[in-house]
Amino acid sequence: MAREIRIKPDIWSHEEFASVSVLARLTFLGVLTQADERGVLYITLEDLGARIFPKDDPPSSWVLCLLNELHYADLVCAYPAPWEGVDHFGIEVCEWRSFVGRPGRPPLPDRIRREVIERDGRVCGICGGDVAD
Repeated sequence: MAREIRIKPDIWSHEEFASVSVLARLTFLGVLTQADERGVLYITLEDLGARIFPKDDPPSSWVLCLLNELHYADLVCAYPAPWEGVDHFGIEVCEWRSFVGRPGRPPLPDRIRREVIERDGRVCGICGGDVAD
């Protein structure tokens, strides 16, 4: 399912990412947006091409070449997914967390943050650790 993600700015200097062609980079960014929260995507080559290049109608052989380029650069692991059907592929983004950041939460205003810290007894509600100012 396509979703909005936050791509880390240092992706452009990532050695493997920079080593592939421009179309392969665009395909990789498209795979990132189509993959689930673990960086995994099950899809046909035709559907992947239609989602990433909707106005271009690329042949599946062209999409396969781009996936192969990404695979040999160690950016994705692409494999046949026979449990999904004959023409489905499983695509797993290697080093998923090095490309995608978590969406940032807007910081609380200082006054409200201090009130919450005091209200909670200076203890983190998630991990139980001490909270510094």
